[in-house]
Amino acid sequence: MVKLSGSVNLRKVDDSIGLPISQADLIFESPNGQGNTYRTKTDSQGRYEIEVNSNEILATVENSDFGTSQRWTKVVNLNSDGSNTLNLFIPDLEKRLKNLVSSYPGEFGLYALNLNSGKEFSLNSDSLMYLASVSKIAIAIGCVDLMTSPSDINKKIKLELYHHREEGKLVGENMGIQYQDLGQEVSLDLLFRRMLGMSDTSATDILCEHFGISRINKRIKELNIAGIEEFSSMIQLDRRRWWLSDKNVGFLPQFAFSLYQRQRIPYWLEKLNLPKPRIEPGKWEEYLSERRDRATTKAYGEILKRIANKNLLTESWKNDLLLNTIITYGGYGRFSGIVDNTKIIDSKGGSHHQVRNQAGIIRDKLTKAPIAILVAFTQKNEISKKEADNSLKAASDLALKYIGIDDKLQEKTVKDEEIRFVAPAYGLTFVNGEIPFIRWKSKGISGPLKLSLIKRNGSKVLNISDSVKNDGEWHSFKIPENLAPDDTYQFKLVGKDNDDDEVEAFSAFFTIGGTIHLIHPVTGSNLRKGSKPTISWLSSGINGKLKITLKDQQNNSLEITSNARNDGEWHSWEVPNRLDKKWGYFLNISCIENPEIFDNSGLFFIGGRINVISPKPYEIWKKGSKPKIEWESEGVEGPLTIQLIGRSNNIITITSNANDDGEWHSWEIPDIESGQGYRIAIFETGSPEIRGYSELFQVGTVYEWDVPSVEQSPFASWAASGRPHYFKYNEDVNLKWRRIGPSAGNLKIELLKDNRRLKLLASNALDDGEWHSWKPESDLTRGSNYQLKISNNANDFGLSVPFSIGANIDVHISTLRPKLNENPTINWVTQNISDDLSIHVVKKNGDEILISNVARDDGEWRSWTISDDTPKGWARIRIRSNRFNDVFGYSEWFKVV
Repeated sequence: MVKLSGSVNLRKVDDSIGLPISQADLIFESPNGQGNTYRTKTDSQGRYEIEVNSNEILATVENSDFGTSQRWTKVVNLNSDGSNTLNLFIPDLEKRLKNLVSSYPGEFGLYALNLNSGKEFSLNSDSLMYLASVSKIAIAIGCVDLMTSPSDINKKIKLELYHHREEGKLVGENMGIQYQDLGQEVSLDLLFRRMLGMSDTSATDILCEHFGISRINKRIKELNIAGIEEFSSMIQLDRRRWWLSDKNVGFLPQFAFSLYQRQRIPYWLEKLNLPKPRIEPGKWEEYLSERRDRATTKAYGEILKRIANKNLLTESWKNDLLLNTIITYGGYGRFSGIVDNTKIIDSKGGSHHQVRNQAGIIRDKLTKAPIAILVAFTQKNEISKKEADNSLKAASDLALKYIGIDDKLQEKTVKDEEIRFVAPAYGLTFVNGEIPFIRWKSKGISGPLKLSLIKRNGSKVLNISDSVKNDGEWHSFKIPENLAPDDTYQFKLVGKDNDDDEVEAFSAFFTIGGTIHLIHPVTGSNLRKGSKPTISWLSSGINGKLKITLKDQQNNSLEITSNARNDGEWHSWEVPNRLDKKWGYFLNISCIENPEIFDNSGLFFIGGRINVISPKPYEIWKKGSKPKIEWESEGVEGPLTIQLIGRSNNIITITSNANDDGEWHSWEIPDIESGQGYRIAIFETGSPEIRGYSELFQVGTVYEWDVPSVEQSPFASWAASGRPHYFKYNEDVNLKWRRIGPSAGNLKIELLKDNRRLKLLASNALDDGEWHSWKPESDLTRGSNYQLKISNNANDFGLSVPFSIGANIDVHISTLRPKLNENPTINWVTQNISDDLSIHVVKKNGDEILISNVARDDGEWRSWTISDDTPKGWARIRIRSNRFNDVFGYSEWFKVV
């Protein structure tokens, strides 16, 4: 027997020895897992003694408060002639947090505050980061501050057609705003519940419209909380998806987004003869991610702290409303679970392209008193949504412990037939030759497991074992000496369930050989010439000096230093005056001893920045007026050029000699094409690289049709999917439109067929949004290719969607992903047709493949089989009347796979 003794201590950020850990569990096992297992605990001073019977042994330690050591420690050359001393360490919370953030593949901001003790944790919390639905907390605050009495929460708002975005989310038995809700009245209370509890964007739009987004922003600004930029309403963001260059439409009509959700937008783009949106569908989220609201985690922490302390707003009832009513609407445990059984978290989460947000107030479950604040934001993530969410949760667990909230967020339970990794934890760094601590939990898995080491892209680095015993631990793997340093390694386990189907699990990402992560300057920074900016970073597992280099996108480089100490900051660089003023610079930091360990900052400016303040998003400019153009600038020299950029990218130069005084109001808007989608560009006349753009705005008046538009189909079981209007002969038609912009006199209404004028319906209609004086005449041929055009005296006009007169066909296909040898069902409902039909498959390029030209009008076709000859890719079903060739209908878009 060999006597082992030693101690267990924390390992601090600078790798010095910290406090001893009492009541820590020590586990000793033989390397091959075949020998005895020995366990003991440390005393109050972190010391232990134990006897083992082995010539070599592995040791690890775990503690409920501080976690598990990140690796097994191998003890060799044990003999019975004497004792051995073994000191083990667990990284302290600050070290583990900084390791996690330094190895995170993206940008990370974290802020936590204990409201009772005042202890806080702050990491990268002053950097502006993009917001997802967490912006709805601030929007809710502005709305409440604009209320005049507590009874305002019960005020009713009528739901109009343009309020519908088809983004409602199902929560329990409550659903977001749907077609069937239109025309009803709902309370502000219900809208707040939907906005915060269900993250319903439609509800957010309505609240922004009711209170006014500019007034909401004004109230938020009056809170005097640094680190919050101006917010946009959801409707402004959605409309950016759809600004087009077509002079007849401007924006697509209101139903466009819901059609996009159902893959029917290509049909309407074709039928309206419209070009594709400037932003390709696959790029919309990326486009929007650079144009969303921004704030810092510390700013949101300050908001939540004031809400918790009931001192955010002036009137006490407003503070009560925020804390006790509105914020708790969001309390669905969006940090992947409530905080144990004694605490609850009222939180709001959100995500969109490469952005994850969480912000919440932790309260005592019994007293309901707020006890802590927790805010975590990420952006520019290079990992999946699930992995980013897990990183947020892991960082939040550690931050709670750091500020003295001992209970971590509840872990998800293992589902039936699942494997889930427990260790290694997020953000760990291993050196070559170490034995990492690998642990997992499983349920419903039979037989041995396969364990491998892979990289983030899924490529296998090496196979570790095909016969891992499913006992929850593996300690026979030593990291090879020849593995290159990288922060994208992870373990993969594969097992089989009781049905012999494979079940996979992936560990958190970890680093081998060291990592470094640049914190400042952040993306979008502006570095003035002659200034000495702070360059800061986090690193783990590396030693020696660092090299810092300034680079640009043209591969030019300037060495800043090759002798920086690895202490996290560098203050000795003065930005040279000789550098070109432009956007696109970035910093590179690398390890001198191992240049493969490096990181790049985001892109930033040097020498100048222009921020266009006015026009505001979707402001309306009247032709002939002299609007005020406003901007802010920094580091700009010489006169400025101001341009108006049209929706077809045509450019009008307003001036090339504006003084940089922040304001221009000497330009009169000419008689240009009316519509939405204009922008103002301002740049230094001698340096066009330094420029700023306004948000999108409108010139003149835009008309959008509500009827005819997309309506709910009352004839089929697939009524949730919309179809164009169908008007019967000689029945009253109630036409409705919406004017966006100033009125320019009475209106002209024309009927079009195949984009050609057919007849004038009205020459002097009031611009009041409705017209009731038309009954489709029976001499109009039956067809599905009619449109309406409305125009005013200033030649502003709008086109309706195509609609049917006299007859109609509504088509549906049973599956949107038909496979080889599958027989999808084609359903349809016809109106005023009693003849045979032709059924075609229409490809995206317009080619048609005939399925049948003698289909009976019985509403269903089951005789079409997906074969090898069926074109792969996107297509739709077209059904046409054999007697009335202009009467046809299209199904949703589907994809043959």
